[in-house]
Amino acid sequence: MMLNKQKLPQGNSPQVATNYLVCGTLVGYVLLLAIYYIGRYGGNWAELDSSVLSKITRNFIENKQLVPSSGEVYPNGYSYQALTAFITTLTGLTVADLQQLVYPLTAILAVLPAWLLYYELTGSLKGTILATLLLFTQPEYLFVLFRSSHEKFTRSLMLLSLYFLVKSFEKQGRPRKSIPYVILFYFAIYTLMSFNNLMGASFIFALFLTTVIALPVGKIGLQLWSHALLRFRYIILTCLVLAYLFTFYIYPPAMHDLVFLRNIWDRAIALFLSTPKEPDIPVSDVIGWVNPIIYLLLSLPTWIITIAAFVIWLGMSWKWLVKQEKPDSPVLSFVWLLYLGFGIQGVLSWIADKSGSGGNLVYRLFPSISLLSVALAGRFLANWKPPRYIRVWKVGLAFAIACLAFVSILKVTNEPTLSNKWTFYSISELVALDWTDKTVQYSQVWTDFDERLSVAYAIARGESKNHNDFYGYELRETITRYLLDSSLNRLRSKRLQKVMPFPPDALIIYDNGETQLHRLYPKTPFQD
Repeated sequence: MMLNKQKLPQGNSPQVATNYLVCGTLVGYVLLLAIYYIGRYGGNWAELDSSVLSKITRNFIENKQLVPSSGEVYPNGYSYQALTAFITTLTGLTVADLQQLVYPLTAILAVLPAWLLYYELTGSLKGTILATLLLFTQPEYLFVLFRSSHEKFTRSLMLLSLYFLVKSFEKQGRPRKSIPYVILFYFAIYTLMSFNNLMGASFIFALFLTTVIALPVGKIGLQLWSHALLRFRYIILTCLVLAYLFTFYIYPPAMHDLVFLRNIWDRAIALFLSTPKEPDIPVSDVIGWVNPIIYLLLSLPTWIITIAAFVIWLGMSWKWLVKQEKPDSPVLSFVWLLYLGFGIQGVLSWIADKSGSGGNLVYRLFPSISLLSVALAGRFLANWKPPRYIRVWKVGLAFAIACLAFVSILKVTNEPTLSNKWTFYSISELVALDWTDKTVQYSQVWTDFDERLSVAYAIARGESKNHNDFYGYELRETITRYLLDSSLNRLRSKRLQKVMPFPPDALIIYDNGETQLHRLYPKTPFQD
């Protein structure tokens, strides 16, 4: 049976009002999740990538240069820093206010691009609603939207790029209608690269894999737009030209990415030719959840959609390639090809991670694969008609999606009752760090069992003014003279079953009631 895409209602019909209401409800749902993400810790949250971009953005603002002449420069792009600098100048907000209180709310910007894309990919309003809703129940996708990094914009740009690409294929043969979509597609691709060149390269590589697969598959009868195979080649060529211009002329720091990619290639080759080296970045023993079962339960939204989408994709492959049935529409063939392209890239990323490249590529690629997984799942559910008890199935599906959403937000926020990886801090801890930085200079200061407080200070204050090193994990016994103690640290020591590294003769030189700073007695005549 052919799948004919429903025509969107026009004018002031009741259906239009319903569509606006549903889309608005989805925006409200994502907004409530973002508010909970902020409010769970009263805005006092921090994580590594957000803190790194906070420091880089402050340096960008201080230097007032696209490529700062001093300080740390972000090698992957400039748009995030430029946008943040513009907003802070326009509104008077601080970088910390934007990162911790405002930017998580901008996750709602991804709703409309998702709605537009999934209408094109699923061909029905019901499929659009289901796919969009399922996307925002994926914890890995929600996490990259809520934290304050470039991904809240790059993920939306991916959705827009695919939407413009599909629309340009559909309008091919009508230049006046197709050319605007072609131009918007390349504009979205360039903007994606300007936010993060590596993510743009990953997206282009997935399109390249799609093109390579489409050429032989198209010859054995897989229905696709008649002009798509030829245009795919020009699309890849144009995207590569844009990537070349951006890397070597527009933003030269992006050439650093070539070293990273070369390192991945060398390590991947070494994985097959020799014994792989250990990863450069050790995995901390504090990362994890209180129980492996808890982790599995909180990962259910990811595994359910991932497995379901793969099974659906296999079913489509069997029907089209083995049973020689024709796809319902060219757009379904396009989704099938894109999913395979991103899937192959996922396998290659897994190989690169196994080689010890240190990029954690599978985790970073997973949200991209989710974009296609929910499209397959949403279309299937929209067309699925159980033989009996259809109302019971609908109620059950709604309840299941609600449970997935609840589980996802627990994982996204690293709920401290369940997680060992706490991403929040107290005001008393920040005040103690402020006092330390004003009083102490050029010193090593142990703060916690991981990077919790070091990234908190980085996102809230930036670099140490007195060149102190606030660090976590193992105590550097030979060079550390100051140690931070707090009520949260003591709770974590019990949770992690780790002993606080304070000798009994440590001197308390600061105390605000909840947080103390300890100073160790000198062990040699040369220590102060």
